[in-house]
Amino acid sequence: MRIKYFFIYIAVGVAFLAVSLWVILTAGKNAKAIGAKYKLGGLMLTTWAMLSACTCNGTGPGVVTCYDPVPPEQPMCYDVVAPVNQLSLVGDLSIKRGEVVTIRVDSPTYETYLLQVKDSEDKVLQEERSALYKENEESYDQFIRMTLSKSLPAGDVKLVVSGLYKEEGQEEESAESLYAFDITLL
Repeated sequence: MRIKYFFIYIAVGVAFLAVSLWVILTAGKNAKAIGAKYKLGGLMLTTWAMLSACTCNGTGPGVVTCYDPVPPEQPMCYDVVAPVNQLSLVGDLSIKRGEVVTIRVDSPTYETYLLQVKDSEDKVLQEERSALYKENEESYDQFIRMTLSKSLPAGDVKLVVSGLYKEEGQEEESAESLYAFDITLL
């Protein structure tokens, strides 16, 4: 606020207090006192609104407040890569030989998966391909499965899951290893 306007504010404020005192002393029965109070109050509000709009140190026309404007909302940036082929074993890690192993696949990128049972020396004991399937039409969950052979040895093994794909110009499928589950065969 500029100093010359400060005196105007003080003078108008004192005049308003004097007129308010006049209304109080006449118990609100003097029409001239009430009219003068309304006119002075309206003049004060209008003057203060105009002076505050003109003294904001803005950068040009169109600036009507003394407050910094809210910055425009920034667009959301979705550069985060969503995880794909998230695998989770359905059930327990201790599985009986001859049973079906089911694995849920979230955000799959392959149509066919290769499941391999390997021993501690990475020797393949059993291998099976599995296509994605849904338990029912309304479900978004997709699964792959493998039936474990009854001839597998009991003990700790790895269940390695790989995605199968064909590159252009190749007749054979390539496998990309995705995850290895440490399971116990009973």
